[in-house]
Amino acid sequence: AITYGQTLASSTLSGGSATFNNVTVPGSFAFSTPGTAPPAGGQNENVTFTPTSTSQYSSVTNTVSVLVNKAATSITVEPTPSTLTSGQTLASSTLTGGSAVSTITNAAVAGAFTYTKPTTVPPPGSSSQGVTFTPGDTNDYLPTTGAVNVQVNAASITVTWPTASAITYGQTLASSTLSGGSATSGNTPVLGTFAFTTPGTAPRAGPQNESVTFTPTSTSPYSPVTNTVSVLVNKATPKVTWPTASAINYGQTLASSTLTGGSAVSPVTSVTVPGRFAF
Repeated sequence: AITYGQTLASSTLSGGSATFNNVTVPGSFAFSTPGTAPPAGGQNENVTFTPTSTSQYSSVTNTVSVLVNKAATSITVEPTPSTLTSGQTLASSTLTGGSAVSTITNAAVAGAFTYTKPTTVPPPGSSSQGVTFTPGDTNDYLPTTGAVNVQVNAASITVTWPTASAITYGQTLASSTLSGGSATSGNTPVLGTFAFTTPGTAPRAGPQNESVTFTPTSTSPYSPVTNTVSVLVNKATPKVTWPTASAINYGQTLASSTLTGGSAVSPVTSVTVPGRFAF
């Protein structure tokens, strides 16, 4: 047997004999047209018996069956896949370009690329997915497989951000309650939770824009989304231990009295609040 693309010269003829009047006639067998490259399948090809003594005997030609196997193909350039959105199957990704050749002749083979498992739903990110090259001439060539990296982007979501309750200076964002808020993808609600991105932050007093992250319950089709919400941080009223005032005489102003002792601490952190006492 030979493979499509090979000539008859690649096929070995074995056995065979010739006789005349029951006497063996020495000679050799050879393909009549050894340069022929037949199509795949069982092919009848001419073989000629040439006697060693051409002065006594004439050559004889007949046909023998030659099995021509289909040629294997090899992918030389993988096709380029289009990007998917999370949740889509490989069938939604378009393969463009790519090329393949015959492993026998190295000649280009026309054909098409398809995903080996088009119903697969690949995960977000980049992943290797199988592709199959199917020759246009399936009579003479075999298909082959390869792989491409398919990029899957997370599905886009629209977020209505929650409202943050007020806190007091010294408290962390973990003390603020996030209420309301929602997320959708198209017209489909997306389940998930809202939380401060850095809940351990203790912001300064006043309205502060702080980072909040929406984390979808299903992180396979969707990615987390981060934005800012306004948090009102009220001033803290310190707890005061009042000082002692020194005595003065009638006619003296309060400025003549000395205030000693006294302290103030944060009601939230119990940390001393720097400051001074005055009448």
